[in-house]
Amino acid sequence: MRSYWYRDLFGMKFGKLLVINHGIKRPNNYHRYFECQCDCGNTIEIRGSHLLEGAVTSCKCGRGEHLRTHGLSKVPEYRIWAMMIQRCTNPKELNYQYYGAKGIKVCKRWLKFENFYEDMGTRPSLRHTIDRKNGAKGYYKYNCRWVTKSVQSKNRGKLVRSKIQLTAFGVTATLAVLARTHGQILNTVKSRLIRGMSLEEALTKCSR
Repeated sequence: MRSYWYRDLFGMKFGKLLVINHGIKRPNNYHRYFECQCDCGNTIEIRGSHLLEGAVTSCKCGRGEHLRTHGLSKVPEYRIWAMMIQRCTNPKELNYQYYGAKGIKVCKRWLKFENFYEDMGTRPSLRHTIDRKNGAKGYYKYNCRWVTKSVQSKNRGKLVRSKIQLTAFGVTATLAVLARTHGQILNTVKSRLIRGMSLEEALTKCSR
């Protein structure tokens, strides 16, 4: 009998399923079970061996007797939601180091696209993107908003010109103190913020 219970499949993709947790081993059962996010937005718990053997590759959303899709996978907001999930949960995603690796998470409710769409609604225009009000906190309804890139740049410009206290990685201080703490040049951090980087990324990005 094959033993798959010890394999950690977090961040791996099997067909339409993205593994979004590190798996659990149930009592009196040597198999390991993983919570997966389907491309349709549904979440489902699958046995690890079934994923590895290709026995399950979706939540069966295409079958009438199972969960239905939300029917919104073609709307622009779906791509924004999917990218948000990836950078917070998938270690193989390029920007994971600035989000998931830094403890930035997506709230459990928003792991389903329908809930995200219900809370955020349609973005006002194609120029709008999702923005966190507090960059040290994760993605959830009361910390997110739709804003344009130009508004983001203006807001960041105000931050770098003021003496207000900012929070990054659980530490609250002025931008000058945060930059010094992370071994960064203050003007370099300011420039990164104005260009659109998150505060955490601006403080940790290596200079060429």
